[in-house]
Amino acid sequence: MSLQTQLNLIFRLDRLIDHLVDENSLLLDILSELSGALRADFGMVALPDERMASREIKAVMDRQGVLAELGEDQVQAVLQGVQAASGNLYTKKIDLNGHSYYAAGLSLQRSDAAPGLLALVRRGRPFAEADLELLRVGSTQIDNALRYLLSQRRLQEETRVLRTVLKIDRIRDTSRNLDELLDRCLSEVCQAANALVGFVMLYDQHGNRLELRASTDRNVQADGESMARISKAADEAVSSGSLVHRAYPDGALHSLLGMPLILNDRVIGVLGVFNCRSGDDFHQIDERLLQAISSQMDTAIFENLQTQQMRLAFGRRVGPHVMERLLLQADDQSFLKGDRVIIAALFSDIRGFTAASEKLDPRVTERMINTHLQAMVEVILSNEGTLDKFMGDGVMALFNVPGRQDDFALRAVKTALEMQEAHLGVMEKWRQEGVDPRPIGIGLAVGEAITGNFGSLERAEYTAIGNCVNLAARLCSVARGGQVLLDERIYHRVADQVQARALRPVRLKGFSEPVPNWSVSRLTHPD
Repeated sequence: MSLQTQLNLIFRLDRLIDHLVDENSLLLDILSELSGALRADFGMVALPDERMASREIKAVMDRQGVLAELGEDQVQAVLQGVQAASGNLYTKKIDLNGHSYYAAGLSLQRSDAAPGLLALVRRGRPFAEADLELLRVGSTQIDNALRYLLSQRRLQEETRVLRTVLKIDRIRDTSRNLDELLDRCLSEVCQAANALVGFVMLYDQHGNRLELRASTDRNVQADGESMARISKAADEAVSSGSLVHRAYPDGALHSLLGMPLILNDRVIGVLGVFNCRSGDDFHQIDERLLQAISSQMDTAIFENLQTQQMRLAFGRRVGPHVMERLLLQADDQSFLKGDRVIIAALFSDIRGFTAASEKLDPRVTERMINTHLQAMVEVILSNEGTLDKFMGDGVMALFNVPGRQDDFALRAVKTALEMQEAHLGVMEKWRQEGVDPRPIGIGLAVGEAITGNFGSLERAEYTAIGNCVNLAARLCSVARGGQVLLDERIYHRVADQVQARALRPVRLKGFSEPVPNWSVSRLTHPD
C-alpha cells in the first residue's frame, strides 16, 4: 500500500476530527473510514469505562453480517487477544463453519490509564503487511482524536464543577436561613449531578445520630427501604470519611452517592444524591461534583447552624439590631461558649404582688403580669440589654453580654430608671381597672461573671453565674417600691453621670459584711 494511500487516510481522518461532534459519532466515522481503506468486513472499538474496571464496545461497523457469523464469544476472544498483545500488533486466523476469518488489532492509548482496543475482521483475505501498516497509521490518528476528546471533556467537566461551586457560594451568601440554604443547594446539586433526588443528613441536637434534615423528595422518609439504604450509606461515608458510591439491583432507590460534610476534622453530616435521571448509574463527574459542592456546603451549613443556635439562644432576649451585630461577629467569637467577663446584672420585682394576687381572679393576675413584663422587656431591649429570664413577676437582665458595650454600666442604670417610669404607666392602667397598683424595686450590681449556655443536653439556656448576679438579686429584694439600688462597683462607674445618695450599708443574705449601696434617682446628663 503506497505512501499516498496512507496520507489520504490521514487526511480523511483529520477532517473527521476537525468536525467532531461527540466521541461515539467520531469513533463510528473513523471506523467506517478505516474499514473502507482496509476493505474490512467488520470493525469495533472498545474503551475502558470511567472506573477502568472493564471495557465497553463504543463503535461497531459490520458490513457483511460477520458479527452474527462469528458470535459474541469469538468477538470477545479477538478483543482479549488485542489486549494481551500489550501494544503490539495482533493478528489471528479464525476457521469457523467452513470459512476463514482474519483479525487484526491494536491498543488505543487515549490517556495514561487503561488502553482502548481497535480490532478489524475480514472474511477470506488475510491482512498484508501494507494493510497492517495502514492500521498502525489509523490507530495513531484515533489515539490523537481520543486524547483531544478526553481533554475537551475534562475541561467541560471542570467548568461545570466550577460553575456549580460558584452557584453554591452565591446561595450561601444570599440564603436567609438554614432551611432555605439546604433547599436551594439541593436543587442545584440535583441539576448539576443529573440526579432525581438530593438529600442532607445532619447530626441530631445531641450529636448522637444522623437525621434526614432536608430532601428534594418530601416523601422519601415514608419509604422504609430507601431510608434504610440512605442511612447505611451515610454511616459508611462518615466512617470512611470519603465519598460512598452504591448501586442496588432492585427497589425504588437504585443508585446513590454520599459525601461526608467535614469541617475542621469534624463530621457535621452527609450530602447525597440518588437515582440518576438517565436511569444509569452515576459517573465519575457526578462524584467530583458532589465532592466539590460538599467543600462549599459544609462551611455554609456549619455557619447556618451557628446562626440557628445564636437565634435560638438570643432570639427573644435581645433586640433585632443587637442580634444582627452578634451574627456578624459570630466568626470571631462564639457567644454560646462559656466566657468570663465583667457584666452589669439587673433584677426587678413587683413589691408585694405575690400576696396581693392571691385575692385576684387568675385571669386578672395573668393580664397584670403580662402588661408589666411587656413594658419591662421593651425598655430592656430598647437599651440593648439582654433579657435573661422571667421569675414570676420579676425580670433579670444583663449588660455587656453577649456583645460588648463600652457604656454597659450607665446603660444598665438608664434602663432601670426607664423601667421605673414605664411601670408608672402600667400602674395607672391597673388603677383604671380597679386593681391596687404595686410599685417595683430594682437592684443593680457590676462584677465578673461566667456567661454561656448552662443546663442539660435536653435543655440549656444562656445566663450568667457570679457573685455580682447574686448581689443584684439581693439588692432588688431590699429595694423599696420605686427605688433603684446600686452596688459600690456600679456606682463608682457612673457617679459623675447620675444623681444618687448613699444609703446605710445593708446586711444581705449570703454576704458576711454589710453591703454599701446607693439609691439613684436620675441621670444628670440624659440623652
